[in-house]
Amino acid sequence: MQSAPMFDIHTHILPGIDDGAATMEEAVAMARMAAAEGTTAMVATPHTCDGVYNTRKADVIDGCRALNEVLVQQGVPVHILPGQEVRLTPELLDLINEDQILTLNNSNFLLIELPLQVLPQYLPEMVRRIRCLDLIPIIAHPERNPALMSSMSMVEELHFRGALFQVTAGSFTGQFGRNVKKHAARLAGMDVVDFLGSDAHSATHRTPAMARGMALLNKITGDNVFRQYCELTAMVAPLNSMA
Repeated sequence: MQSAPMFDIHTHILPGIDDGAATMEEAVAMARMAAAEGTTAMVATPHTCDGVYNTRKADVIDGCRALNEVLVQQGVPVHILPGQEVRLTPELLDLINEDQILTLNNSNFLLIELPLQVLPQYLPEMVRRIRCLDLIPIIAHPERNPALMSSMSMVEELHFRGALFQVTAGSFTGQFGRNVKKHAARLAGMDVVDFLGSDAHSATHRTPAMARGMALLNKITGDNVFRQYCELTAMVAPLNSMA
């Protein structure tokens, strides 16, 4: 395992804002678990526009500030950065133009969750148009999306058009079952795993575990992908934003 800081770009650590951490105490426990593995920064990416949760930018920013204050007080060496996990809808471009959507830590990376059952026909065009806004869409946990995994040609097309892919670290360890583990390995073999994220929701299940998944990814892809991962995540969570 490489001795380098880990950045977790996909977490549901903000308490009481979606289906993630229920309390501040649980959020702090999640941050402690992440720190114990060497994670130094976690992007809070609560669900938005998914039909159940529609988190507002201001609530995410305020939640990060409050959690960071508690982490500093309790000596937990992890910094929480603002973001959202945005469900892909036809209205997404309008929401971006209306400044209602948070990118990952004010970078040009945007975390997008696809519908699970049917891929919209407008998906490749949406990726193109997002790129035209000087944003880079990151597809969240593609290996756990049955519709996308049934169309590897779509995976290749989206990557060709400029989308990046964030695989869940636990998918490599079998946390989500044998098929998902196989899909994660296949994506790694295709060299399209651009980011890892924990997609952590809790301190007791769906925890912020990253290290084992990173080690398994390294076995498949080698140091080159690890270096690329570090370079990309450093763009999302630059050190000067963690003061």
